[in-house]
Amino acid sequence: MTQTLVSLTNIPTPYRTHLYNALAREMSARGLGLHVLYMAKSEPGRFWTFEPEQHHYPYTFLKDWPLRFRRHELPFNPDILSTLRKQSPRWLLVSGSWYFPAVQMTPLAVNHRQTVTLFWNESNLAYMTRKNGPVNAWRRHTLDWYDGYVVPGAWAREYVQAYAPSSAGKPFLNLPNVVNERLFRDKTAELRQQRAKLRQKWGCDAPGKTILLTVARLEPIKGVQELVEALLDFGGLDHLILLVAGTGALQETLQARVRQAGREENIRFLGYQDEARILELLALADGFVLPSLGDPYPLVVIEASFAKLPLLLSNRVGCHPEALHPGHNGLLFDPYQPESIRDALCAFLEAGPTGWQMMGERSLANAEAVFSTEQVLPHFLDELETL
Repeated sequence: MTQTLVSLTNIPTPYRTHLYNALAREMSARGLGLHVLYMAKSEPGRFWTFEPEQHHYPYTFLKDWPLRFRRHELPFNPDILSTLRKQSPRWLLVSGSWYFPAVQMTPLAVNHRQTVTLFWNESNLAYMTRKNGPVNAWRRHTLDWYDGYVVPGAWAREYVQAYAPSSAGKPFLNLPNVVNERLFRDKTAELRQQRAKLRQKWGCDAPGKTILLTVARLEPIKGVQELVEALLDFGGLDHLILLVAGTGALQETLQARVRQAGREENIRFLGYQDEARILELLALADGFVLPSLGDPYPLVVIEASFAKLPLLLSNRVGCHPEALHPGHNGLLFDPYQPESIRDALCAFLEAGPTGWQMMGERSLANAEAVFSTEQVLPHFLDELETL
């Protein structure tokens, strides 16, 4: 009988599609099986569409009866119990928010003598706003239930250790987030050969301008407002163009602020951009900036690394310990300190094109060493098979 890994997660996303396709291939080569259970097809604020032909692994959409609480919507999957009991997997990998009903119901659906339960955590303590009280006691109880944990990096591991006292005696499996290198490394390198045309296409061909790109939802937690305010008081802004790809609740407010300051040419809000256009933006940019006030483990940083860009990251970005080596392939700043943001920008501008190229090459080298799909997944499965 084939030993199977069942992965329970919230919705299909482009970044998980690559992971699951590659994981299914690697597991098949080892005589193992993968089955993905989705709690829903989408969720509020997401623009992705589900295209079945892109998913080359077995998957099931659970019945979803959404629960609405104030402004929030939670997937509710009453068939999670019967589905897991029928499948009886060797390993169960649970991701999504720890408080989702399906996550809470998994203890009732598996036999610990047959199934190893693993919680896939990407959160970090810097992302938390409340660290005490009954909600955190509930979180602790939930995390303590699992047999082991899967984490992408150091900060995610610290989060589990802080909330689950029993984790000290349990296994931690390392699974750094991966992206499609053929797109974000190879396709971007190809597009970069047409950088002059791309800059003209996007209206960024003014002489002497340095192009910074950020890809983020325009929500308070992403720190774009703090970045914009720091830039508006930055003496070097005349030499910069910041391209902001993303939409959200703050879009109109930020656009009005920039318009009031007369800086529409220097700070441009592009709205939502699909993958093809993001690749173009990565190819034409000189650097990538992410100013998040809190961020679990953003894939966009890894994409920018494979795209060979210097990184300017907030010290609240969960993957910065693995993705950024300050002064080597980019710069780190405190998003709550405008002067820290401006210092990073000054240092970046002073590095100039030669420095940016060196930092970009180091970003790519680090990405290939830490986030390569061909290295990450075999190592993860080696660890998984020992459980």
